[in-house]
This record gives sequence, structure tokens and C-alpha cells, in this order.
Amino acid sequence: MPGDNLLSFIMNKTQFRILLVFVMVISSLGGFIDLIWPNDVTNQVTNYAEELHFEWSDTQQVFFIIAMVLVTICVVGSFIGLMFFKNWGRILFLLGFILVLPLYWPLGTTVTSPLSQLFYDLGCYGEGAILVLCYFSPVAKYFEKQI
Repeated sequence: MPGDNLLSFIMNKTQFRILLVFVMVISSLGGFIDLIWPNDVTNQVTNYAEELHFEWSDTQQVFFIIAMVLVTICVVGSFIGLMFFKNWGRILFLLGFILVLPLYWPLGTTVTSPLSQLFYDLGCYGEGAILVLCYFSPVAKYFEKQI
């Protein structure tokens, strides 16, 4: 097929897998960089924000823990599925996006350092790029059939 040459020119399987690993590392750094390099100002503002935040009921805590377990399963499962170009992997990746959105509301005010926010934003951009590649680029053919 004429599109196959274009597909290998745009992105091959190895390049896509490297992008996946890179985005996972960057996204993880966004969540943990403040623990690695603490920032006194960020810690003080976080402590103040926690004082203002309401207490969670036991039901809310259980619901949030269950939701986080489901999101974790989606993240790990979709990563494995995407690495092996399985169609269910990209569906799980999209489902993970949808499941995470309502989880922002109960978190309340969050405070991050500029470095943490940088990695978080880069991770979000990368995850968006992966989603676009999985559905709207020639890479989508890898998920539709084995090439």
C-alpha cells in the first residue's frame, strides 16, 4: 500500500514505544518532583491550603480510593496495551482520561512548585499527543492490525 511507506516515515513502533516511556517518566516526575526537591514556600502554602480544606467522610475516602485504584489499573493496563499495540490498550488509555476528570473536583486546592507543574504540563501534552497518534494518525494502523 502507498500509505505504508508514509507510516514508517512518520513514526515506527520503536519510536512510539520510546515516546510512551518518555511521557510516563515525565508524568511521574510531575507527581513526585516536589518530594525529591522540596520547596519551602510550596510546602508552607500546601500546609495552609490543607488547613482550609474540609474533612472527608469515610464514604468519600472509600470512593476516592476505589477510583484511584481503577485509574491505576487503567494507567498500567493501557501502558502495557499500548506497548504491544493492542486495540484494548488505546481504549483503556482513553477511559483513563475520562475517569481522571471527575477526580480533580474532590481534591480541592492543590499547590505545586513551578518545576512540578512544568513536568505535569509536559506529561499532559505528551499524553494528548499519544491519544492523537493512537486514533488520528497512521500509527492507528498498528492498533487495527498487526503490521
